[in-house]
Amino acid sequence: MLLGWPQKGPLWTRAVQACVDAMEGKVTPDVAREPSVRLLRRKGCTCGILR
Repeated sequence: MLLGWPQKGPLWTRAVQACVDAMEGKVTPDVAREPSVRLLRRKGCTCGILR
């Protein structure tokens, strides 16, 4: 979902870095999920990924 995001900025960069960190085992999935949720909420997305 993040790779297809139309506008990339600082919040998007943090969300992508958090995902990479989770894949490398540097952070837990819950920690990595928070930047993505913030990005989606800021953009008004109410999709199922936030549940």
